[in-house]
Amino acid sequence: MNRKATLLAVLIFGLNAYICANLFGLEFSSQMASIEGSYMAISRWAMDNWRDLTWFPLWFDGQPFLGVYQPGFHLTVAALATVTRMSVEHAYHLIAAVAYCAVPVTLFMACFGFTKRLDFAFFSALIYSAISPICLLSPLERLAIHGWLLPKHYQDVVFYGEGPHTAALAMIPLVVLAVHRAVRQRRRGFLILAPLAVAAVMITNWPGTTGLSMALLAYCLAQLGPGRRVYVLLVAAIGLTAWLIVSPWILPSTILRAFVNAQQSDATHLGTQQILPLLEVTAVITALHFLFAKLRADRTFRWFAYFTLIAGAVAIGRDWFGWKLVPQPMRFQLEFDLACAGMVGWLIARGLGMLPRRARYAAMAVLLLLAIPQIKTARRYARDLTRPIDVTATAEYRMSKAFEEKLGNRRVYAPGNVSLWMNLFNDVPQMAGCCDQGIPGWEYRLAMYGIYTGDHAFERDAEVSILWMRAYGADAVGVTGPLSTEIIKPYWNWKKFEGVLPAVWREGDNVIYAIPRKVAEPVRVIPKSTLIQVPPVNAMDVAELEKLVGAMEDPAAPVAHFRWLNRHEALVDATVRSGDVVYLQIAQAAGWHAEQDGRRIPLRADALGMMYAEPRSTGKISVQVVYDGGAEAVWAKVLQSLGILAIAVVWFARGLQEPI
Repeated sequence: MNRKATLLAVLIFGLNAYICANLFGLEFSSQMASIEGSYMAISRWAMDNWRDLTWFPLWFDGQPFLGVYQPGFHLTVAALATVTRMSVEHAYHLIAAVAYCAVPVTLFMACFGFTKRLDFAFFSALIYSAISPICLLSPLERLAIHGWLLPKHYQDVVFYGEGPHTAALAMIPLVVLAVHRAVRQRRRGFLILAPLAVAAVMITNWPGTTGLSMALLAYCLAQLGPGRRVYVLLVAAIGLTAWLIVSPWILPSTILRAFVNAQQSDATHLGTQQILPLLEVTAVITALHFLFAKLRADRTFRWFAYFTLIAGAVAIGRDWFGWKLVPQPMRFQLEFDLACAGMVGWLIARGLGMLPRRARYAAMAVLLLLAIPQIKTARRYARDLTRPIDVTATAEYRMSKAFEEKLGNRRVYAPGNVSLWMNLFNDVPQMAGCCDQGIPGWEYRLAMYGIYTGDHAFERDAEVSILWMRAYGADAVGVTGPLSTEIIKPYWNWKKFEGVLPAVWREGDNVIYAIPRKVAEPVRVIPKSTLIQVPPVNAMDVAELEKLVGAMEDPAAPVAHFRWLNRHEALVDATVRSGDVVYLQIAQAAGWHAEQDGRRIPLRADALGMMYAEPRSTGKISVQVVYDGGAEAVWAKVLQSLGILAIAVVWFARGLQEPI
């Protein structure tokens, strides 16, 4: 960029820093409903376990660390906090603030990089900084923020915890620009940079990765024309190379689990219901293609127009037409705002360019004057939304600390918002936790639904809930009632455990009940015949569950002991009888294996998604269980080598200097 462009980019960053000034130094805000507590918990865990980020035992009875969430953003937060010695919550908000300010800056840089037009780049960035276009078009989004001209994307960062998504969004304009330079100029540097840039988004956030896919699809549509088919092939090759490079951190099983869980998170099942809306969107895109070709429309404008249409079909289509093209469509309003700002910025610049010089300057002055009060309004809104609080006074913190004090490192069932924040404050493992994309299986959703709602349990409400929690190894359960400051209050009947379980901590409507179990360890010796072979169909389908829990709590059964050797290996000492199995209340994941006397023994998953080992002998035994990622992790490294090889071939190849 030239000097003028650099100065304008700095100005844009400064305007947004003025809006979100409180965010840079924030530790905890009044927006405890935000999911950001869980993101901070991931970063805190990483800080404490840099040398072994293999298995993450804190949520859903344990899961691979890389399956919890894409690691890029959270490891960046952890690294910043480690190096600077600032708190993890401060590091999170600092990076979120920088990402928020960076989105319009990268939009500016991409617009200027595509066209070399400062007016287009500046007005696009200014629009994104000052307003959220989706609030002008979507009644639901307008209702969510209670206004037409308030910064919805700031609310998303602070209230909804979209820090990782915003960080990915900030990369998208420059990633598309890098891809553009790679496919147009075919120069070695950009052919290497483009897949690395795409990979950076992939390891940051799933919605951001989906947003990048929308942007690249729009780019390919904008480039359609005679002699340009190779562009689509090159974009696909860049995307494939990007995934190969990061495949050890985004395994196929992780992608599949996220894909399945995303559909279950809001009951958006991808299938025939999307066909008609997609056909309608395709028809509009086809009409635009012929219109743009006839008008010889600028290809950068085409990109923003297609991007706006695709993101709008997802984010606004559910509001206008009831479409559900993808799960959680409302999250893609960030992509819509970005795309729409670029499209409108191009139209404004084009319109101003058609005016006489004096009229153009006068119109520009009017636009800038209109932006001043809007920027001030955005700052006031951001300041009010980002009020610091003393987190130690919240129900989330106090119950988290009570769990730690009363239960130590024993597994618990923390309620609602407490489960999302608790592991920022301690290492107490949970039967539930965060986040939707990492839930091991449908059975966990059934269990949580049954515990919270007691739907159709009637007088057996407490009994059935306790069955599920014992099955999944919880030694205590937390409850928040109507007067609690915990925001979700998930229980339909918050008093169902009163008089049934002993209360070990009580503070107003916040209560922790102990769940008596035979031993407080995540391992049992049970007859193989009591294993659940068929998954339950609903939360009240507990006949087989009763048999399993009965075997777990049988006082006559041998006692087993479980001990972690490190973060991915554990030792089980047990006495087993003929027909017994060693049942581990740890979520099954590909990559676990068991050994007895140095030899592999079968380690399988049951219908609840936990594991059991079949010993080779009876009597006193020791079984070592190890998580190493399995064959999938090995093959992912092979795939990564192929991606690196592709980069190396480009680096050493000749003849890559001529534009296509």
